Amino acid sequence: MERSGSLPPISTAAYGELGVVYYHWYQIEQAHTHFQRAIQVSTLSGYSDAEIYYAVILSRLLQMEGDLEASAREIHRAVALMQVDARAQIRGEVISQQVRIYLAQNRVAAAERALQGEGFSHKGDFSIPDLAPDQKISEPDGLLYNSALRILLYQAQTRREPSSLRPGIELADRLIAETLRRQYIPIALETLLLRAQMHAVLGNDQANLANVVRALELAEPEGFITIFVEEGLPVAEALAVLVEQDQFGTVQPGYVENILATFSSPQPSAKKESAAVIEPLTDREMDVLRLMAEGLKYEEIAERLFISLNTVRSHVKAIYGKLNVNNRTKAIEMARQLRIL
Repeated sequence: MERSGSLPPISTAAYGELGVVYYHWYQIEQAHTHFQRAIQVSTLSGYSDAEIYYAVILSRLLQMEGDLEASAREIHRAVALMQVDARAQIRGEVISQQVRIYLAQNRVAAAERALQGEGFSHKGDFSIPDLAPDQKISEPDGLLYNSALRILLYQAQTRREPSSLRPGIELADRLIAETLRRQYIPIALETLLLRAQMHAVLGNDQANLANVVRALELAEPEGFITIFVEEGLPVAEALAVLVEQDQFGTVQPGYVENILATFSSPQPSAKKESAAVIEPLTDREMDVLRLMAEGLKYEEIAERLFISLNTVRSHVKAIYGKLNVNNRTKAIEMARQLRIL
């Protein structure tokens, strides 16, 4: 598609999936680039899914940086966009990150409310939407069930009531079996790491480490890194113990050391990238930009488009502002980097 110079709406999905892959690999710069391209194409096509998902990703990155205020702003932006248009998959991603942020802010009641509309309740006895033995779990469902587990874990940690984790571990067992059967590996990895932390709260250190090793075994072939880093200190400590005790199973030590190095390395700045998201150009601005790329002067552009010279100058000023450049050459270069030319 890039060689042809044509970016049909389906390219939004291609760029978006590439962004997800790079995010899981913790190659954040490349992830930003592909998500921004996805947004550009999807906005021109009239869809907002890419922008919603990118807001979720930025929220996760900001949370890893420890900037909860900025992280919350991004997820609020995603929620606002979701009110207009969002598929079930995107909705699951947004609610999942909402729960993470609320818990990080010690707002457990808000986290519970985020799931109430999906059929979950943490008041009194833990209750969830019925999960029959033969029920097929979708990816959005998996995200929501993991969010429920996350709330249970938080409650056990803060209220010092480890016995409340028993139904959570039973649910995690079923989730892991079903998500692995359906090859939803990222969701299975999250569930394994949540179950590991539950066992740690219960004082079962061996089960904790065994779950982390199982997650490593599943993650290593595809090089997942970020999903471990998102879980924070409890998983970092478990990985450090595995390194110290040399208990990797079939996992290569270098892979574990790479994950641990990512924990200790400076986090890529999500703030800078968030500010750099390109506001979509209007159809007329795109017309002007294409003619600029052909080398036409302002007077020639005005004649070609049947508009005044001042109108051309206004469009050029808007183009420079949106692309964050200050001259024609840089505008064309940036547009080509974003694949809108």
